[in-house]
Order: sequence, then structure tokens, then C-alpha cells
Amino acid sequence: LDAFIWDDIEARFVALIAGRYEADVAFAYIHSVRRRLYQVEWQAVEYAFGQAGESGPSISPDTIYRRYHCSGPLQPEIVLDILAIPGFTTPYRDADADAALLAQRINQILAPAEQDASTLVYTLDIIRGGFFRNRGAYLVGRIIHQDSRITPLVLALLNSLDHPQQGIYVDAVLLREAYTHNLFSSTLANFHVTNPYYREISEFLHSIMPTRPLGLHYTTIG
Repeated sequence: LDAFIWDDIEARFVALIAGRYEADVAFAYIHSVRRRLYQVEWQAVEYAFGQAGESGPSISPDTIYRRYHCSGPLQPEIVLDILAIPGFTTPYRDADADAALLAQRINQILAPAEQDASTLVYTLDIIRGGFFRNRGAYLVGRIIHQDSRITPLVLALLNSLDHPQQGIYVDAVLLREAYTHNLFSSTLANFHVTNPYYREISEFLHSIMPTRPLGLHYTTIG
């Protein structure tokens, strides 16, 4: 295949994908095809062909995550709202009890014993969608403290099919970067995420695990 013909094919392809959210993936694909066809050594590619990844419509943060502006101790009512974000068709086993326990545990992180919890000001961001792998589901978020520190907030959920009282329940809450990093390890299977905005999701994950390269966050969600 003549290189000039391929250049024309590529130009037409680029015109077709311009403005699409997934243009960056499509552009990477067409260049991988080119390398396969010509079996040539790797050459630098200008992936920002008119800023492929930025030429699509801007994505509102509200589409990516739900934000809660909080002051004082975290209330169970907010946790109940967080648990409802994925919109599961299967009910929780005891959402009220889970919400109360989660609020208590998170408050221990927000305000150690020597701190007055009533003075707390913080923000909770929870990704709009579930993270699914094998038989587990996860809600992923972050706590933004008043001094701009970020604490991961990951809720691990299970469905008690073999329990007399069936339903979804919170199995664990992860509030440390190291634990969150282990959960998202690239040695494990990818997550299926019910939010299609992979760039923003990857950037969100990078904000709670900044020592992990951004590219690995893309890999984690497939």
C-alpha cells in the first residue's frame, strides 16, 4: 500500500473522528494499523491532531462525580445517598446500619480524638457509577480536606446471596492510599466501570493515588 494513499486514508479517518470523545483512542488505533501494515520502526506521532482528546464536548464534573459540601461530622443521611449512586436493582441488606457504621468510621479519619468534629469543613466527591470486578462492586471517591489534602474513600460491596438475609452490604471501607493502590493493582483483572468518561475517571483515580502513573489508571479500567 502506497504511503501517500495511506496518508489520504488517515486524513479522511481523522475528519470522521474529530470532535468525538473517544477520538484519542481512535487516533491511537489508526496509527497502530499503520505500523502493522508497513512493519517499520516506531516513529513519533503527533497525537494532538488539533487536540483530539480536547476537541470533543467539555464534560461537566457533575457528570463524573457527585459532590457533597460538608461541615461538622459526616451524617449517615449523606452516606445513604452515596450508597444509592450506582442505582442497584438489588436492595441493600440493611442500608441504614451500613450508613451509620460508615459515618462513624469516616468521622474517625476526619477528626481524631483531639480534634473538635464540629469545626470540620470538607468535601466528598463520589464517582457516579460502580466499579465491578469478579463478584465485587466498589464505590470510589475522595475526601478533600480544608487544607486541600486528599484522602481516598472506597467502599467495597458484596451481595449476600447465600445469607438468610439477602442483599447488598458494605464489606469494607478503604481510607488509605496504600490500600487503594493495592486494590487497583495492574496485576489484577481490570474493572468494569459504569461511567463512560474514561479520561476523567482516570484523572480522578490519579488524584487519590498520585504516585501511580496516570497511564496505569487507564489500564486499570480497561
